Amino acid sequence: MGATRVWRLRIRQFVQSFWFPLLLALTLLAAAVAVQRHFQKKETADALSPSRTGMVKPHPGRGHLKDGVADSLMKAVEAVLTAENLVRKTGPPDRRPPKWTVEVPARIPVPSVHQRLQEALLASGGQVLSAVSDPSSGSVELRAGVPDSCLLVIALVRAKAPPAESGRIAVVIDDFGDRRDSMVDAFLSIRTPLTVSVLAGRRHSAAVSREAAERGHEVLLHLIMEPLSGSYKDDGSIILKGMTPSRIREVIERSLADVPGAVGVNNHMGSKATQDRATMAPVLQTLLDRGLFFMDSYTIASSVAYPLADEMGVRTARRDVFLDVADGEAEIRKALWALARRAGKNGSAIGIGHCHGAMLAALRAEIPNIEARGYRFVYLSELVQ
Repeated sequence: MGATRVWRLRIRQFVQSFWFPLLLALTLLAAAVAVQRHFQKKETADALSPSRTGMVKPHPGRGHLKDGVADSLMKAVEAVLTAENLVRKTGPPDRRPPKWTVEVPARIPVPSVHQRLQEALLASGGQVLSAVSDPSSGSVELRAGVPDSCLLVIALVRAKAPPAESGRIAVVIDDFGDRRDSMVDAFLSIRTPLTVSVLAGRRHSAAVSREAAERGHEVLLHLIMEPLSGSYKDDGSIILKGMTPSRIREVIERSLADVPGAVGVNNHMGSKATQDRATMAPVLQTLLDRGLFFMDSYTIASSVAYPLADEMGVRTARRDVFLDVADGEAEIRKALWALARRAGKNGSAIGIGHCHGAMLAALRAEIPNIEARGYRFVYLSELVQ
């Protein structure tokens, strides 16, 4: 029998045997499993493709979605902090996500800031992902962003209590009314309490008075009074020695009309008028009738204005330090510290300065330093008696 016939015989015997159907079934099953796995892999790849997930393939010229959301969240947080007059401190620039630390003063409840931030974040398309509070310190750490992605950490911490008060300081800035420019705007932008004294009969007297009051400062009439020497102009806004009481009242009433919102009066010049009881008595009586106080600018040591006001029952005070007797920012800064020392010694002190660049620069530089030593700046009305 040839070899070919032998093989054919064996194949026929195998096909007719028990093993052939079993082997065929196993082969078909293996093929079916392979096909099924192939289609599962394809479905997974399709499900993760950009067209199915809605993800945008990055390409040149298009920003990242998270960066845009982060910018919106930060702007929303900044708006809340500005409205609450809070300042943030940022961590290292390479920290991801960035962390902002916000000191919240005792007058503002931390939970109220937390609530406002949460509302602002929701409105900007984000949310507070978590909030961890520390009952012992009252601080709260917020993790803000979008689901599964923290974009900003905000730590609300209770501000340290200021040092014990060392004394109260009132700063009066004279000679407003002649101009309304960037210099005036800069003075009125100072957030520390200032008392602004405005000359009557000037081009911008009324406008500056209203703006100063609107920005939260106290307004005085800077009443022009006759000096011992030097030139002056009688423009109907000056108090002269020898004026009749009715004329003095008329001048004051007209001047007050030019300075709306004035809560008190201090003298401009006046070294001749303020040492004369006959002149000062009707001045003070007019103020008493109007419910206004008087501060003696104390341009001459022989002034009778302060003791006479006290005698007549007019609320009154007297200047302690002229801040800009000497020119230059450095000298004014020294004078501010002299004023602080006077306040520390006596409990309070009043300084007078004038509207110019060196005074502005000195106030901006030294007010924070003086406050850090425990002194408190107040309106003049808090120191009159």
